[in-house]
Amino acid sequence: MLKVTTIETPIKVGMNHPIKVHCSDSEQYIMKCINESTNGKALFNELIAARFAKILGLPTPEFAIGTLEPSLIDKNDSLSLHKFKPGKCFLSKLVNGTAFGINPVIVKHIKNIEVVPSIILFDAILMNTDRASNRGNWFFTREQNLIALDHTNIFRIAQIWDAISLHQDEQIPPLIVEQLKDRSYSILANEYKARNNNIHHPFSPLTRKLSKMDITNITHIFTGIPDEWGISAKDLSAAKSFLTFQLGHIDDLALELECMFKFQKGGLY
Repeated sequence: MLKVTTIETPIKVGMNHPIKVHCSDSEQYIMKCINESTNGKALFNELIAARFAKILGLPTPEFAIGTLEPSLIDKNDSLSLHKFKPGKCFLSKLVNGTAFGINPVIVKHIKNIEVVPSIILFDAILMNTDRASNRGNWFFTREQNLIALDHTNIFRIAQIWDAISLHQDEQIPPLIVEQLKDRSYSILANEYKARNNNIHHPFSPLTRKLSKMDITNITHIFTGIPDEWGISAKDLSAAKSFLTFQLGHIDDLALELECMFKFQKGGLY
């Protein structure tokens, strides 16, 4: 397991006090730990989302569970100030690039516009509520590729979800979070359609892929969760059941999204 070896600089965006660090593999990461504004569910959300993103084929940074030693906290005023706790943390490998708000000019320069359906479907399945108008979560690499990062706020209500809220969100027709109606998604969808005039069912390859996932694949996403993150057996089971439910109704969800973003012939708006 990776160990955090050097604390570098705080990232001045986000409520979770992310920190740039060096780790025992000599690589740079963005670290999130339990602190005054971040609980174990926030780290759980990041890990589950990162694992699911890899299955979906979403471009996202490499990630790992790491260890933060108490001695590093004692030596760093920022970590002490925000009451960082030692132990297992979530690490996202540092990617060079820039965060931009989505607008019609910016999207013209996106080279990997084909990822748009994956991002939309990913955010819909996991009920991500913190991309939308949050410019910090629309990240462009130096090569002008759009990647997905920072998934603390999945499961609709971020780090305060529980078994009851997840069960309530298992709905037919599927519940689409309001944030997906943000203009940023529509701008991306329109640019995708403008470059792919003959594609009217962009979610089909993804739904076929996800429909082949069995309970073993889903269970693997939820293994190896650090005990110190405090995820109860009840909540862990509920999160697994929620994802299973969403994937079990993936065709319904995709149909809702196709209608929402007008992925039909001549569907630009």
